[in-house]
Amino acid sequence: MNPDRPSDLPDSAPLPCLRVQDLAYAPPLSPRPLISGLSFALVPGTIVLVAGESGSGKTTLLRLLNRLQAPTDGNLWLNDRPAAAWDLPSWRRQVGAVFAQPQLLGLTVGQTLAYGLKLQGHSPSTLKDRLGEVLDLLQLSPAILDSTAPLLSRHQQQEVAIARALALHPPFLLLDDPLASGSAPWFGDLLQRLGPWITSQRLGLLLTLPQLPPLEIIETAFPPNFRHHTSPSPLQLLELHQGQGQWLPPNPSPWADLGQRLQNRAHQQEAEWD
Repeated sequence: MNPDRPSDLPDSAPLPCLRVQDLAYAPPLSPRPLISGLSFALVPGTIVLVAGESGSGKTTLLRLLNRLQAPTDGNLWLNDRPAAAWDLPSWRRQVGAVFAQPQLLGLTVGQTLAYGLKLQGHSPSTLKDRLGEVLDLLQLSPAILDSTAPLLSRHQQQEVAIARALALHPPFLLLDDPLASGSAPWFGDLLQRLGPWITSQRLGLLLTLPQLPPLEIIETAFPPNFRHHTSPSPLQLLELHQGQGQWLPPNPSPWADLGQRLQNRAHQQEAEWD
């Protein structure tokens, strides 16, 4: 087994791939679609960052990818099989999702982390190994296992929800506005902790943000010079605006320009709401 391959994947197997083709979603009675004609592929070893103002369709996109909603047009493929060929539990074991307000099920952290593994019928020894693995990855103290949600900060709750998703060993993880749970430095630290799974092609990450942190915050997920010496780039930047997607090079100038556009749109929305 090659340690640089995703867990339990034979060396001869292709990398998992989550593919989106002409994806569209239009709510009933809506004057315009929330998502329109979006196409891309996510593979382990990459980060797709989806940036857009409130109402641009970011959370809808994650719900479509996790199959909490069905698209009105277009296709989803996972490992060259259409979504219709997958039952929902099997799909969601491959495509984990953590939304902006994670729920810990009213259980202790330990019970929350073990919940999905028990549903899959894993042995007690596997449960112990998986919990130790994600605690180490996210640098969480074992003492947290007896805590409940009211005793945790918001970013700790986010980390526990991410640990719960990763304990199932999904090749893909969707994070909805993780900056809503903490500061930019905390977010950079989180990406750095996830980095070993991303750069070893064990995990593909798609995350949504309403505002862009400094580019160097995102780059902490990669070792020095990794992004600049890997082709194609392991970091992809998608701007969502009024249902339309535009791919931008993840370089300082386009990054700064997009950051300014997002700030301007946020200010415009605030003015319209006042």
